[in-house]
Amino acid sequence: VSIGPSNNGAWETPYELDKNDPNTIYIGYDELEKSTDGGNSWNTITNGETNGGKIDEIAISKSNPDRIYISDGPDMFRTINGGSSWSQIDNNGLPNKTISYILVNPNDENTVWVTLSGYTAGEKVYKSLDGGNSWINISDNLLNIPVNCIELDNNNIFETIYIGTDLG
Repeated sequence: VSIGPSNNGAWETPYELDKNDPNTIYIGYDELEKSTDGGNSWNTITNGETNGGKIDEIAISKSNPDRIYISDGPDMFRTINGGSSWSQIDNNGLPNKTISYILVNPNDENTVWVTLSGYTAGEKVYKSLDGGNSWINISDNLLNIPVNCIELDNNNIFETIYIGTDLG
């Protein structure tokens, strides 16, 4: 497998497979790279959004693969057109904390959850119903420990989510 052109990744460099096409791969360095041929060739689909930072998290919508979310520390960006243009979406209710995971509802590209690391009480999990234009804090009374990941139970008729923390 060849590596994308910038090769300047975070400690845990993120990559994501398109949920509809396993030949389409995304990898996050200081830019987001995309391959549509299983990694043989790569194209950069960001344009300096991280300002030299490293992409930490990537989430691609299953229902609309042109909708992609990325984060660099506390900064979060969204494209609705496959990377032709990007918008920063963390200034609309997300605290200035490191984003540890991004999850997109597989049936609705506008429903997005993020988890946050760190030890700020009451700032652990946020949800957006409008693609990141606004955020709702759903942390409730979670323990004050870092939250590292989130998953949606697709087999449940209710919207059930599970989180992983430093304690499990």
